[in-house]
Amino acid sequence: MPKSTPKNISDRIQDSLTISNFHFSKLDSVIGDYRVRLLKNDWPFISKGNKLTNSTVLNLQNNIDSLASQILYDKITWEEAHRKLAAYYLRIKDIDSFLEEMDALISQYPIVVEYYDYVANVLLPVKDYNRAYKYLMKGYKIKPGRFTAKWLGIIDLYNNKMDSAEKYLKESLTYDNEDSQVWYNLAGVYVKKNNYKQALENVNKALSLQPNYPEASNLQRQLQNAVDRMN
Repeated sequence: MPKSTPKNISDRIQDSLTISNFHFSKLDSVIGDYRVRLLKNDWPFISKGNKLTNSTVLNLQNNIDSLASQILYDKITWEEAHRKLAAYYLRIKDIDSFLEEMDALISQYPIVVEYYDYVANVLLPVKDYNRAYKYLMKGYKIKPGRFTAKWLGIIDLYNNKMDSAEKYLKESLTYDNEDSQVWYNLAGVYVKKNNYKQALENVNKALSLQPNYPEASNLQRQLQNAVDRMN
């Protein structure tokens, strides 16, 4: 939410600000709907003789309904329900719905770094770099580390942001200087900067850590030829 809100702001605008700044999913809507249904199925809204069973009132139809009812009956926590639903969407490869659930969790628990890393680890293999970068950066601002610095650097290299890529990749090496992928990508930064000697040093380091690294071997041959021509 914004840090300060004018005292005379209208209810409509307040609602709009809340919706735009607070993440909630269909699960949260169903939870709210069920709470209202159960409330209206009791006094003073209905007489005792006309009260329906809770199962009839809720009328569970799907996975979301089931999770919502489990929250109402304190069988699982709100956080557990969203995690389970996120995992379900991930299994069926519905990434947008997965992100919706994770955004709800992150909105509620913004300092849990593991949630940002979890989302990034889902998005990186499918090369959804723009969305992955957003979560990596948020996690990095809370707690910088090897994983976030590494992938911020790799994505910046992918997007031709060489200075930023160099910064993050070098930072990643301060946490773990035996990651061959970081050395290889740092070599790529220096290739882009036309610093072939430095690039060759870095790709050599990558191969010393992982001799069976086809991309690094290919780059090493190209760089060695380029350096030889320069001498």
